[in-house]
Parts: sequence; C-alpha cells; structure tokens
Amino acid sequence: MKFIWKQFSGYPSSGMRTDNLSINYLYRLPNFASHVLGWHNIVARSALDGWQFAHHLTFFGGLPFSPSFSVQESSTGTSVSLPNVFMGTPDVTPRLGITGNLASPSSSLYFNPSALSVPNLYPANNGTGPRNYIRQPGTFGNDMTMSKTFTILEGKTLELRVSAYNAFNQVRRTGINSGITYKAQGASFANGFQVYNTPDQVLSRLAANTNPLNAFNQYRTGVGYSNLTSVLPMRIMELGLKFRF
Repeated sequence: MKFIWKQFSGYPSSGMRTDNLSINYLYRLPNFASHVLGWHNIVARSALDGWQFAHHLTFFGGLPFSPSFSVQESSTGTSVSLPNVFMGTPDVTPRLGITGNLASPSSSLYFNPSALSVPNLYPANNGTGPRNYIRQPGTFGNDMTMSKTFTILEGKTLELRVSAYNAFNQVRRTGINSGITYKAQGASFANGFQVYNTPDQVLSRLAANTNPLNAFNQYRTGVGYSNLTSVLPMRIMELGLKFRF
C-alpha cells in the first residue's frame, strides 16, 4: 500500500480556530459625588469619583476535530487493534469515512454518528478519510473590571480593582464526545458494524438501571454528545489592591 503522509496528517490543522471577534473598551464613569449628588467635600469625591469600567468581550469559533473510533468483537467486549488490523502497521491509526449527512439527527447529538463508516480492511483502503471536518462549539469570554486610584500622598497611590471573569456565570461548553464505539455484527468484519454508544442507545440499555447517577454518566459520555465536563470556568471574582510609590 502506498501511504501518503501529507494526506493523512495535513490541512486543516487541529489548532486552526477561525471566526474570532474581540471587543475592548474603557469607560470613565461620571463623577458621581460632585456632578450627580452635588457633594464637593473631599471624602465624598475620594470615595465616589474617578471610577472606570473596563470590558473585554470576545467570541471565537470552535476547533476542528476528527471523530475517533474503536471496534469491539461481536461475541465479546474485546477491542480490536485498529492500526494493525486496518492499516497493517502499529504506527498509524485509521480514520472514519463520511457516508451520509453529518447534521445532528436529534437534540441530544452534535453530529450524526451514523453518517460515518469504518474504513475497508487493509490493503483495500488506506484509512485516510477526511481530517478535522467537524468543529467543536464556538464560545465566548465576557470579563469586566471596575477600578479606581486613590491618592494617599504625593507620588503614592493605592489602586483598587474588582474583576469578574465570565461575569454572568454562563455555561460555555467547548468539547464534544467524539469517540465512536462500533460493534462487529459477525465473526467476519465483512458482516459490517453497528454504532454502539449514542446517548439514546446507552439509555435504552440502561432502562432497567435503578441508579440515576450511573445512567446520567453513561448518557453524557455517549458519542456526539456535548461533554458536560469540558466547560470553561464559571464566574471568577477577583479583588486586588496595588500600592504605587
């Protein structure tokens, strides 16, 4: 078999993130004490005037990826050595081929696992299906800061800064469970394969399971499902003081 390494490992890169937008601005708040309340004493001005608000808002597209796969023997749960069986070498792992519409067939799936197929056995197919043809969900960052500088003495200041990262505490998912498990349908691979681990299939096999936590954990690790464990951090609050002299 002639193996074309560029075809197997080339474009697009798994680190290629497109569709990025970043917005930054700084707003100096009106002097609340003197302009709004009409208080001109030094204590009120020091506490309420001179605040500024900074906002960093960014949106970015998801990273591209190729779904991985494993194959179980029909009569056992033993996994097949994919590189050796499909590629004839332990050094290269085959990729799935696209045979249908990848659009999600249900609300529980991000892509359609049934639209992908196990490659033909070596040497009929070199296992170099398309690379990185699905993108993870895009997400965003929304960070805000309020700050003020207090003058203590000439040349000596104290800066107070209050920051909120992911200010509105929003869930930002960034990963997809992309590993597909296939079950061989017979003693020979010529009998074909069946997808074995979509969320709906997992739930049907666990219908008699009385442990709801176990059932949920099995569900969320089904192929094509948004991984609830790979989320960006929830809201982080930070309070800082900086003394300049």
